[in-house]
Amino acid sequence: ILDVLKGFLSYFLVLKITNFEIVAILAGCAAVAGHNYSPYLKFSGGKGIATTLGFLLAIHPLTIIAYGIGILSALFSIRNMIWGVISGIVASSIFLWLFKSSPVYLIAGILLLMIIIPKYINRSITIPHNFKFRKEKSVKDLFTPKIR
Repeated sequence: ILDVLKGFLSYFLVLKITNFEIVAILAGCAAVAGHNYSPYLKFSGGKGIATTLGFLLAIHPLTIIAYGIGILSALFSIRNMIWGVISGIVASSIFLWLFKSSPVYLIAGILLLMIIIPKYINRSITIPHNFKFRKEKSVKDLFTPKIR
């Protein structure tokens, strides 16, 4: 929740202070970059998904629907997290471009992709083909010891 708030406040506060959309977009992208490459963690931070979510939420709340549809469609069809994130950012950038009629949002999407993709290159997260949200358990499974 704090990561979402970080992305949200970076865009929202800068927009209220400066009243320039491009400066607020750069601040939101900087929040994602600061989350991914934190100097306090020797430039190894998070993946930036929640911070991007907060940033997009601050721009327009309906963007979350496009972002979620993009991520989930790629996750269920390709079963690869990086393609899910890429398609979510592309879908939300196109949505903002169409809804707000400004090419600035396409540039913001490209910036976000340039910030987020390098975090996934070395360790691409692939979901196995037998992926299930919940593992079915029986009563017997609850009482058997787990051997590691």
